[in-house]
This record gives sequence, structure tokens and C-alpha cells, in this order.
Amino acid sequence: MGSMEHVLRILVFAAAAIVLYGGLLRAGAPMEGAVLGGLGGAFFIEWLFMRILQRKQDKSS
Repeated sequence: MGSMEHVLRILVFAAAAIVLYGGLLRAGAPMEGAVLGGLGGAFFIEWLFMRILQRKQDKSS
């Protein structure tokens, strides 16, 4: 994995975690639930994003 892909993974994960955490807090979830939900959701979104990116790279080569 190249360094650019690594940076992209970190950015996607961080953005997803922040958005999900804020959304869960705003929806009234307790802080512990918002943290766990934000991290779990961010792992899933990052995994899905990288899978889509990998498919695009496989199709182009």
C-alpha cells in the first residue's frame, strides 16, 4: 500500500468517526454509545471505501 492510500484511509476514518459521533450525540445517545457507534461505523465506512477504491483499481488495470 502506498503512502497516499494510507493517508486517504486515515482521513476517511477520521471524517467518518467525527460525523457519526456528532450525529449520535445530537440524536441523544449517551457519550459512551456515541463513541462506540462512531468508531464502529467509521471502521465500516473506511473498509467499504477502500473496497470500492480497490475494485476501481482492479477494473482499470
